[in-house]
Amino acid sequence: MSQPVGQRWFHNAGGVPPFDLNEQPSGRYLSLAEREEIALLKAQDKGVREIAREIGRDPGTVSRELRRKVYCCAIKDLFSNRIVGYALGDRMTADLAVAALRAAIVRRQPGGVVIVHADRGSQFRARSFRAVLVVAGLKGSMGRVASAGDNAAMESFWSLLQKNVLNQQQWRTREQLRYAMVFWIEHTYNRRRRQRGLGKLTPVEFELAFAPSSDAQAA
Repeated sequence: MSQPVGQRWFHNAGGVPPFDLNEQPSGRYLSLAEREEIALLKAQDKGVREIAREIGRDPGTVSRELRRKVYCCAIKDLFSNRIVGYALGDRMTADLAVAALRAAIVRRQPGGVVIVHADRGSQFRARSFRAVLVVAGLKGSMGRVASAGDNAAMESFWSLLQKNVLNQQQWRTREQLRYAMVFWIEHTYNRRRRQRGLGKLTPVEFELAFAPSSDAQAA
């Protein structure tokens, strides 16, 4: 069984990440209320300098906030095309890849020979990522240089996510975007979207067709 890994960033101008409501900003850092106000003003098509004047902040601070992104790392099981692990974060780091891999391990409890295939991103070559592979008894695999076909399975998933979630609307906050992505992965892609390669079954239905009755009830 091979499980490809992919990582992409998704950004909608004006989004804000979740922050502690009791956070006390200082200097260049923004409070939750300021981040929400920036999102609302950006949704009104106001420029960086105009937003900065309205909230009493430096234009550079506002500009950095508007450039913040949401990153997603996901793992697909090629047997059923189900997304079995994913993680969302504000930075594209090895920790994000490790979190997605651990989520997949917890969900699947893999046994036997399981290959985890990834592109050549530094996140997947990191010592922490390789350490989790070793501890879980998984075999790592890397795509070849200049060979896009190696990761085609994940690229098709990213394309669907872009089309069905990210291109549908602008998100006022990053938390709303995160929720929309998680809902689409768990509710739509894994459980409702039928795939021709699976005999017009959803990934979850395809797995249930091959699972023992005890596993079927757990799915």
